[in-house]
Amino acid sequence: LAAAALFSGGVPGPPMGGTYTSPDFDLPVLALHGGTSDIYGGGVIRFNEATIGFADGLKADGHFVVVCNHDRGHTIPFNVMDFALPFLFDHRFGSADSPHSEGLPQDWPSFCAIH
Repeated sequence: LAAAALFSGGVPGPPMGGTYTSPDFDLPVLALHGGTSDIYGGGVIRFNEATIGFADGLKADGHFVVVCNHDRGHTIPFNVMDFALPFLFDHRFGSADSPHSEGLPQDWPSFCAIH
C-alpha cells in the first residue's frame, strides 16, 4: 500500500479490545469519521474514538495522517471521492514524503486537517 483511506475505521477500544500496531513502513493515512454520533451496535463501537486513537498511534510513529470529522454520524459524505482518490494517487509506495505535508489543497473540505 502506498496510502490508505479509512471510513469510520481505526482501533476500537473497550469492549472490542483493539490494539494499535505500527505499520512496517511509512503509510500516509486519510481517516474520516462522523463525530460523536458515529456509533454502531447500540454504542458498542464509537468510530470517532477508534479513528482518533488510530491517528494518534500513526502520528506518534511518524506517519503522515489527515483526519476528517464530517460530523454526520455513521455515513460517508457525498463528495468524499473528490479528495480521497486524489489523496491515494498523490502518494507513492516507498516514499515517506507527502505532497500534502505543508498543507491540504484549498479545495478540500474545511472539516479535514493534518493530524
